[in-house]
Amino acid sequence: MVPGLCPLISPKSMFTILVVDDKETILDIITGFLEDKYSVIAVTTAMDALDVINRGGVDLLITDLGLDIMSGWDLIERVREKHGDRIKILAMSAGGPALEYAMKLGADDYFLKAHSSMDMLLEKVSRLLTV
Repeated sequence: MVPGLCPLISPKSMFTILVVDDKETILDIITGFLEDKYSVIAVTTAMDALDVINRGGVDLLITDLGLDIMSGWDLIERVREKHGDRIKILAMSAGGPALEYAMKLGADDYFLKAHSSMDMLLEKVSRLLTV
């Protein structure tokens, strides 16, 4: 590297995505798919997600809605109350009224787990991070 010049910053180092799902297999699939392009943090509870978010640096939250103890809906509400629109939120569920309610609470978009491809997830993530 030439002295005085900064290295190029890759998209992976520019954005941090927090993925929350209580199913380890879902976390592994999503994390594995996104980690080539982004910095990804994976947790299994909403409380752990809040801890990570409160430390700062999260650009996008991808959360399952059907989490144990504290639901994804509660997580969306708390993030919006404390952080406003600074953090983009992508809600995940099997579909139906659950996602509609998540959008009313402040989710920016949603992902249908059973009916969407990983390419569609990547498209939604890219769009949310460039808005």
